[in-house]
Amino acid sequence: LVQAGLLDVICGTSTVGREAIPYAGLPLQKVNQEARLLLVEDNSTNRDVAEIALETLGYSVDIVFNGLEAVAQVARAKAQSQPYQLVLMDCQMPIMDGYEATRRIRQWERDQQVEPVLIIAMTANAMAGDREKCLLAGMNDYLSKPVQLEVLQNKLNKWLRPAAEPVPD
Repeated sequence: LVQAGLLDVICGTSTVGREAIPYAGLPLQKVNQEARLLLVEDNSTNRDVAEIALETLGYSVDIVFNGLEAVAQVARAKAQSQPYQLVLMDCQMPIMDGYEATRRIRQWERDQQVEPVLIIAMTANAMAGDREKCLLAGMNDYLSKPVQLEVLQNKLNKWLRPAAEPVPD
């Protein structure tokens, strides 16, 4: 029931009394089922909601709790030839925020001359200029919290297209 309650929050529809995964009201249309995702989120409730949403959409996800861990995890995964295709990066975290973590990841990628990982900001900030701040830090896109399941699915489908398919504007 906790899972159903969390899906109520992200989907806006009651799922109590029926199977919560996959969400019955949303057709699953993943474009890249094998994509490795990293979730960077310090808040346990937000982390649980995002993890359930990603699992509902059929993705598995690794989780770290701050930007410093994210930088290390992205580098470690790449060094082990198991790179992440996409990182969902919270912006406001202790130890190292998502902006600084993204800048460091981008610097590491330049230094190592490796393909950049896709980074999508996940932030409660929805003020004018917040999206631009994320993009200036080196993030590829932006999601405002609370993240809606359909919006998350659309973002993942947009960015996780096979290499032969162009990313739509």
